[in-house]
Order: sequence, then C-alpha cells, then structure tokens
Amino acid sequence: MIQIPGSSRFYTIEVRDRVSYDGNLPGFAVILHEVDFSRQEPAWLVDLEDPDNGADAGAMWVPTECFEDAPNEIRICVETVTTEGFRVEVAYGDWYGIFNDDFDDGTLDAWSSVVQ
Repeated sequence: MIQIPGSSRFYTIEVRDRVSYDGNLPGFAVILHEVDFSRQEPAWLVDLEDPDNGADAGAMWVPTECFEDAPNEIRICVETVTTEGFRVEVAYGDWYGIFNDDFDDGTLDAWSSVVQ
C-alpha cells in the first residue's frame, strides 16, 4: 500500500498470474489500483489506455514501465521479473533528485524502495 499524501487514498500493487481466479487475465503482470473508500466502487484500476477495460495491455505493468502520479510525487516502476514475481521500485518525493550524489540526505520527505 502506498499512501497518497494528505488524503485517505492509496495505491495497491499486486502481481496477477494466469491461474485459478485470474485464469482469464491477458497476461502475467503487475496490477495497480487507486483506492478511495469514499467512492461507491473504492478500487479503481490504474489503466492509462482504457480504465474501463481491465483486459487490455494498459492495465498490465511489465518490466521497464513506470506509473507516475506527478502531483503527489509518487512513482512505481516495474524493474524485472524474478522467480517469485517481479522487482518493483516505489519512490515518493523528489525521486529524480534524492540520489543524484549517490548519498541519501537523511530526510524522510523523499525516499525510494525496492520490493520483490
């Protein structure tokens, strides 16, 4: 879960494989949702091509693809496929500048983390 600053909304990151319940999915990929419990349908699929069609390539985040929520300074990048799923980098804050000198400045208003 990635909290959207200043709100009760958040993003979820899931890996969906084409087995069992997800057997009809178009492929093995990372799936993102924006969740807002004040909506009638809280979880909205993050699909840049066609949000109403979860069966298109826009709903599948694969290696080298990044989702950026620039106003909230959130970036989610799918780096690679691993034997367990995917390696995903999540960054918050000024992600382009926080590691320019190869050292973390120690502040908590910008960070980056990799999850597998």
